[in-house]
Amino acid sequence: MAERALLRLIGTGKSFAGRVVLRDVSFSLQQGEILSLIGPSGCGKTTILRMIAGLTEPDTGTIIRADALHAQGRIGYVFQDPTLMPWASAEANVALPLILQGKHRKEARLRAHAMLGKLGLGDFTRAAPHELSGGMRMRVALARALITDPALILMDEPFAALDEMTRYALNDEMLQLVRAHGTSLLFVTHSVAEATYLSDRVAVLSHRPGHVMAEFTMPWPAERAPTLRQDARFTAETARLSAALGRAMDDSDGVSAA
Repeated sequence: MAERALLRLIGTGKSFAGRVVLRDVSFSLQQGEILSLIGPSGCGKTTILRMIAGLTEPDTGTIIRADALHAQGRIGYVFQDPTLMPWASAEANVALPLILQGKHRKEARLRAHAMLGKLGLGDFTRAAPHELSGGMRMRVALARALITDPALILMDEPFAALDEMTRYALNDEMLQLVRAHGTSLLFVTHSVAEATYLSDRVAVLSHRPGHVMAEFTMPWPAERAPTLRQDARFTAETARLSAALGRAMDDSDGVSAA
């Protein structure tokens, strides 16, 4: 399946100010797959996303992007902070990527309105970011990432600051939307339970310099119900990932596992 991958990292590494942050990072992502990255703080998870997005270049190794990722707007990015334009409405924030692509403003606004409706914000399209709750602002950021119909969305701990119930709701809404759009998702989180629930696969990164020391395939179907969180299998998989993360805290040489 590797030759059909949407994205491949092969032996990639990155240093900053002489300090090695990432070393020999290799993994692939298939079309429509959800892959989560977990690992100790400072192991380079955000740097991996930035390299894939083209915001920074690897010092070593190769990043191979399928043709589907080369057109403008084919990679969406959702940051930990929603990074919305504070002076603009929710609708205008979501429409911006389409306008930057040269779409007519009326078309862009109509599509933004529809996308916000899918995320339960149909009554808040004219609201400014300061008039929205944290969960609402993150929904706007997700709508903005989806509006260009990307092949890949990169998400960097987007729900970390939200309360548990809002986080659960956004996990489920996001799953439904990315599955409906056939979008691949690379998701960075510090929550083992979140990674367990969302992912088709989970890659565990070692302590800095970060490298993939283990990968796990989750046994869930693509469509899963929120009741999965109460399932004994979910508890067992979460414990398995937690144990791997514990080993990652002390890893110095790196061990590949599956």
